[in-house]
Amino acid sequence: MRTRAGLCPAYRAASSITAATASPPPPAATINRVTRLSVRPVVPDDRDRLRWPRAWAVSHGSRFNGGLNVNQAISVISLAISTAALVIIAISLSYQSRQTRMSQDENMRAHHRELVHMSMNDPSLRPCWGEGAPSGSEERQRQLLFSNLIFSWYYSAYMTRDVNDAQLKVNLDTFFRGEIGRAYWSAARSG
Repeated sequence: MRTRAGLCPAYRAASSITAATASPPPPAATINRVTRLSVRPVVPDDRDRLRWPRAWAVSHGSRFNGGLNVNQAISVISLAISTAALVIIAISLSYQSRQTRMSQDENMRAHHRELVHMSMNDPSLRPCWGEGAPSGSEERQRQLLFSNLIFSWYYSAYMTRDVNDAQLKVNLDTFFRGEIGRAYWSAARSG
């Protein structure tokens, strides 16, 4: 208990009683007032609450938010923050997985493009594709290989969502209207 005047109501009451007994006897009304002050229970005032916030919160916890104490409130807040963090981590992992898959697909397409370019530049490599290798004149073989690159580009643009269904339909419609596009498709389906 603090002993400084002005901080503790009991000390103020005791000093009032001492002052009352040192002076001439006060009227009866004053004595009753002093007696009532000295019997009053000690209740922490706002300054005590600021000095001892944890002790005040524990002793007054039943009045916090309809019966919840401070520890329960902190637990609920902690649970909400942890749940939000887990959701963000799950979203991040999903996004990373998708990015990894797209990166792997792009890597495979890059290797495919390189193989087709090598076949276009060196006619002796074209039979390495097997039975489905383009046949005919060298110009026709190069056109079919280039059609393969175009079709692969359409596929990759659709898979990476660079084009939507309507745009893909227009591109493929234009591609298959040409004689080379149809020849490529029939060779690709048969091989």
